[in-house]
Amino acid sequence: MKAANFWALIGIGIFLIAACSPPDAAPGGDIPDGTGTGASSPGNDCASDADCTRGGCSRTICQSRNEEPAISTCEWLPEYECFQQITCGCVQGSCTWKTTKGFDRCVEEKRESPQDIIV
Repeated sequence: MKAANFWALIGIGIFLIAACSPPDAAPGGDIPDGTGTGASSPGNDCASDADCTRGGCSRTICQSRNEEPAISTCEWLPEYECFQQITCGCVQGSCTWKTTKGFDRCVEEKRESPQDIIV
């Protein structure tokens, strides 16, 4: 294989790998921060909890039922299991996660335990 072809293939491979990674996102970057203002999408107006729903591939985005379904990366981090403990609801006119101290503790414990990321 010629050197130019080899480097072209390497470049394409790097591009494909980079395209699969969310830009500027730390692992678990869409985990709510415990303030009730965690991962949500823009334009998520609501009047009641019934106006909100879970979205994204891993179901970790809280969004309005009135907006287009959210698109997110498709991985499963161990701390995503903790989302079973919280609800997506309406807070002051915006859909957001209603977190608890138990949720925050769960996320912390899952992040401390070495586990694989499932893609």
